[in-house]
Amino acid sequence: LIEWIDRRLGGEIATVRDEHGQGEIRLVGAALVSSEVFFERLPQDAFSPDEEALREAIFDFLASWKSSALAHAGDLAGGAAIKERCAAFMPPDVKLEEW
Repeated sequence: LIEWIDRRLGGEIATVRDEHGQGEIRLVGAALVSSEVFFERLPQDAFSPDEEALREAIFDFLASWKSSALAHAGDLAGGAAIKERCAAFMPPDVKLEEW
């Protein structure tokens, strides 16, 4: 799919592979916020509404965790609700562990 996108839509959409080999698709020329700017823009004395939603998704994930092993950041990042909440407000290069 990545190769097809590059051939057909290369001028409009950029494709990259993340550290796990998964394809990422981005609009060319889209303004991306650096991780430093992202963290500087977050409220210092409270969670933003998006952060609250992510925090609740993490609590829900942990409350439903069934394994006898402790959950780690990779488990959290794989949760559908957590992925959705992260994508809603975090730049693509900011990882859950950094937040």
